[in-house]
Amino acid sequence: MSGYTFDHWSIDETNQGQGVNPVTISMNEPHTAIAHYLAHDIAVTNVTPSKTVVGQNYSLSIHVTVENQGDTTEAFNVTAYCQHNYYHRIYKRHLNKRKLYNHRPHMGHYRLC
Repeated sequence: MSGYTFDHWSIDETNQGQGVNPVTISMNEPHTAIAHYLAHDIAVTNVTPSKTVVGQNYSLSIHVTVENQGDTTEAFNVTAYCQHNYYHRIYKRHLNKRKLYNHRPHMGHYRLC
């Protein structure tokens, strides 16, 4: 399943152990088997530049908010581009599930183009 990672099976509401796959079931009576998956869902929820118009050789700050809306800890990159050219990469690793990451440039300003 795209965007999901297998976590575990439950048989008759009993967890068979994280990552245990396959499981063996004795079919001597009816059983209910459920495969449980974890969602991967990193979302950029806000991008706010300090200015809407910037001249060449002038500065601006960019505030970026990223939220892990999934069920697992995620690693991700935030990259700034200027006129389709790579400019600056900010690394933030291991964002815990259901957590926010707010990035404000440490130096206050980046010079673009």
